[in-house]
Amino acid sequence: MARVDLTYARALLEVAPLGDLARAAMRRVLRRTAPPIAPASSAMRAAGANALGRAPRLLTAEPLVEVYRAAFPDALERFARRGRQILDHEVELFGRVCALGPAIDWERDPRSGARGGDPKWAWELARCGHLVELGAAARLHAKLLGPARDQVRLTIESFLDQCPVGSGMHYASSLEVALRAIHWLAAIELCGGARAFPRAFVERLAGALLADGHFLRTHLEDSGVVPANHLLGDLVGLYVLGLALDGTPPARAWARFAQRGIEREAARQVGADGAHFEASTAYHRFALELLLVAWRAARAHGASLPVGETLHRMFGFVRGYLQPDGSEPGFGDSDDARLLPMVPRAPRDHAYLASLGVGLFGDPALRAPGVPFAEEALWWIGPEAQLAWRRAPAPAEVRSASFPSGGVHVLRDRDVYVALRSGSYGQHGVGGHAHNDQLSLVVHAGGAPLIIDPGTGCYTADALTRDRFRGTAAHATLVLDGCEQSPILAGRPFALPDRARAPRVTLEDLGDVARLAGEHYGYQRLPARVTHRRTLELHRAARVLLIDDLLLGRGRGAVELRFPIFGKARLGAGAVTRARIAELGALLGPVDPERVVELDGRAALVPLGGGALSVRLDQASASWRYGELTRTPLVVIRGLLTFPSTVRHALLFVG
Repeated sequence: MARVDLTYARALLEVAPLGDLARAAMRRVLRRTAPPIAPASSAMRAAGANALGRAPRLLTAEPLVEVYRAAFPDALERFARRGRQILDHEVELFGRVCALGPAIDWERDPRSGARGGDPKWAWELARCGHLVELGAAARLHAKLLGPARDQVRLTIESFLDQCPVGSGMHYASSLEVALRAIHWLAAIELCGGARAFPRAFVERLAGALLADGHFLRTHLEDSGVVPANHLLGDLVGLYVLGLALDGTPPARAWARFAQRGIEREAARQVGADGAHFEASTAYHRFALELLLVAWRAARAHGASLPVGETLHRMFGFVRGYLQPDGSEPGFGDSDDARLLPMVPRAPRDHAYLASLGVGLFGDPALRAPGVPFAEEALWWIGPEAQLAWRRAPAPAEVRSASFPSGGVHVLRDRDVYVALRSGSYGQHGVGGHAHNDQLSLVVHAGGAPLIIDPGTGCYTADALTRDRFRGTAAHATLVLDGCEQSPILAGRPFALPDRARAPRVTLEDLGDVARLAGEHYGYQRLPARVTHRRTLELHRAARVLLIDDLLLGRGRGAVELRFPIFGKARLGAGAVTRARIAELGALLGPVDPERVVELDGRAALVPLGGGALSVRLDQASASWRYGELTRTPLVVIRGLLTFPSTVRHALLFVG
């Protein structure tokens, strides 16, 4: 019998709803050992190959070359260049070009060539997103079509030769099976469809996909207390396979089963405000793309999958959290996951989703000022997506937005964007992809990030780095006595039980002044029993953000406010900042210019109310893509305070 992790079990009992705990226990009791997967018969492979020849399309069939030539002429050369690189076995993974050599070893880390280490690199390669990009290049460049078909076939055959169904690292997670199947089907579609490939290969592929469908049906990732994006991905993969293999005996049963599951998970995992329930803006994008694949496949097949309204709300959440440059704020985990990545993008670039939302739903409210029409909409929808974009009226600036189920709350003014993270740790308190980031800030100003969320770093490859990036001290919030807002459990990289219990944020937007106020109770377990309450006031005319941190408790404690910065930081107010301080004297009160921190020439962080806390500059780690670490400036304001106490700061925007 497996040992029970009592610390984890106690934490779950404190935070998880009893219904979730009961269902998880019941699933484990009733779970049966999955039967072995028998190879498909020759008749089944032939039926599967016939089905693949008429499979529903995931992407548009409309010609795109002339549209690209008019709208994205430079992208045509990018597709040609990257297509040739992929044909030469040079594949970009997590922003790094990996030379795979003439033959791919699917068990090796494609970055280092070694076995073992972080499996995500090998999984990312095996997801075969690069084959989707290669297929898209072949759609736009006829000379690449033949070589692309050969490459897709040889790559899939190589995987099937080395990776037997149901065993090895590439079957350790059913989600990997689902995403790989979706990308194989999309790559074949982009290269002309299954009928353009040799019949023997298509029959072999059909047999492999039938086996993968059986694997998904019997290995759903639903055993956790609160299943999340993995279960959704498993069901979407099974649904797409069910539609693609329609005409084989198990396919329709898979599609019916998966459809019920997708509808259930869409309702369970997406809140009324459109936010996915994992407290991660990156995983919101991933869940949105999963549902979009299923919805589009259903429509192409003439089936009904009633998740359109849910998708519409999810696009609305994207519009709410987008920063002025089209990036997401970085709250919670990110492993750079995308579906059907025809167009290379920086991991935090979510701007293209606006074009998809407008094209699918014709809703001009999904447009974001300054965000251009994106290529992806052409592939998903066709040229009519560009017409829908042009017909949508110019958007009015959205000033404030609050998404309680997502825990993201935003204030805006011209080029200034302020986001407050406050809400559930996700997954009904289990917090699989959440961070200890309650009441943390993300600020974007002057066309670039200013105060940042540092990202994710890595997952299981380095436990210390994983926990450091999840920790309270990594975020732009307040640390008390060096403690975490919620305890980080050793050996549990994908669980962060919510002890902070942040209640609903209040939002007021009165025109010139917009205000957010939230609090959390994570420090009430400490001797001082402190409640941290943070209020943000954006004074639009004055171009100032006031930050008030109220600490309600008893006794004394060591307080540390931390602000990770993008760009440069220096201590001491320059002439421009001093002039701004003098101009705003009545609003700010007395200010010590020597304690002011100038931030990248675009803003200044101004401590208010005396010198009880010291101000210094340090360095922190940041991660802009999975597996990549960099150093960034960190403003640290610290000292001993007697509670109750209030700490006030102002962020002055220049320009």
